[in-house]
Amino acid sequence: MSENEVEVPEIREEVSEKEAKVSEIRDQVPEKSLERKEVDFMIYLDHAATSFPKPPAVIEAVTDALTNTAANPGRGSYALARQADTVVDRTRQAVKTFFSMPPSGHVLFFPHATGALNQVIKGFPFEPGDHVITTSLEHNAVRRPLGFLEADGMISVSKVPWQETTDAILEKVEDALRLHTKMLIVTHGSNVTGDIWPIQALGELAEAHGICFVVDASQTAGFLSINMETAGMDFLVAPGHKGLLGPQGTGILLAKSDAYDLLPQQHGGTGDSSESMGLPQEWPGRFESGTMNVAGIAGLYAGLKVLQEHGLDELQREKQTLTTQCVEGLRAMNHVTVYGHRSEQIALPVVLFSIADVDAQEAAMILDQSYEIAVRAGLHCAPDAHKWAKTPAGGGLRASFGWSTSKDDIEALLKAVSDIIQAYHGA
Repeated sequence: MSENEVEVPEIREEVSEKEAKVSEIRDQVPEKSLERKEVDFMIYLDHAATSFPKPPAVIEAVTDALTNTAANPGRGSYALARQADTVVDRTRQAVKTFFSMPPSGHVLFFPHATGALNQVIKGFPFEPGDHVITTSLEHNAVRRPLGFLEADGMISVSKVPWQETTDAILEKVEDALRLHTKMLIVTHGSNVTGDIWPIQALGELAEAHGICFVVDASQTAGFLSINMETAGMDFLVAPGHKGLLGPQGTGILLAKSDAYDLLPQQHGGTGDSSESMGLPQEWPGRFESGTMNVAGIAGLYAGLKVLQEHGLDELQREKQTLTTQCVEGLRAMNHVTVYGHRSEQIALPVVLFSIADVDAQEAAMILDQSYEIAVRAGLHCAPDAHKWAKTPAGGGLRASFGWSTSKDDIEALLKAVSDIIQAYHGA
């Protein structure tokens, strides 16, 4: 066998053994032991990955755009192209309003938050020897681009561990500062532990030291109210498809101004300056080469309107109630460990837990196949966070809640976990 070949049979044997184990445990779970509401789809508890189902208004907006307006914006003067321009422009303005951006701000559209983060990290005007401070709870969308630049010899990176108080966090960041520190980049809220970083205080610290402040709001946008102007952010990144309730394929990069000369990470057609080999200098077009996702952007606009109509404060209270219900229910069980949620401070509607002597992937398969409950197992693209939380080697089970989650859904999850514990431990 050559070095490039993969031993597929061994992998298949491993998968078959795991499926057999799951089947064995599933047979021990009492039939019809779970009373649950009648729905047309499974209980979906993976909103930290993407919101589902989408609100009807979002689906209608996407369908309408695909049917009536999804021409190529910025590429023609005919009516359909102008209508597509309108869809994009009104969504930019809605995003500005939603995040309280300063008048000088720019909204850049990307296919996902990962693309936006790569743009601001890899496109930042670093010089060899520069230093970046980040945290121990970052997603790979931050961790890997920083690691790429570090491995290339461009920057060095310091990771600040989570602390229970704002003062302790600020002290750790202050300790990490160096002469050539150019950027502080933090996740607003952890997709693993649910912990929320104090961005207001961090923004003030970054501004006092003349450091670029970047916030990854992938988990908090649509859950917490974010005022970009008063929080002192230079850049804010968010996906459109999670808490903002838009379709997949939408991500946004919000820039306070064009003060930082970002180097575009994508080159191509922009609809203007076609005769030039270089990209246009104007923001946001300089960073939006290629055809834009008009239907997705239309859906994002609808998602923002849904949030505004319902009210973020009310949505936050609802999700906090569900989170408390889940955390308290799991902590009341033997053989269950819940990570994070250690204080009365507000946390994301994300609950990470493990069941003693039960592989997370096996438990997730049982929940899926026997209970039609969708949770996420593994390391959740954030291995540093799992290392800090001291989860088992294979990670943990994550339940995350969104606009469509109900108390009945949480009760169903708790009952299912109790059944799995009974099957494995007998108590």
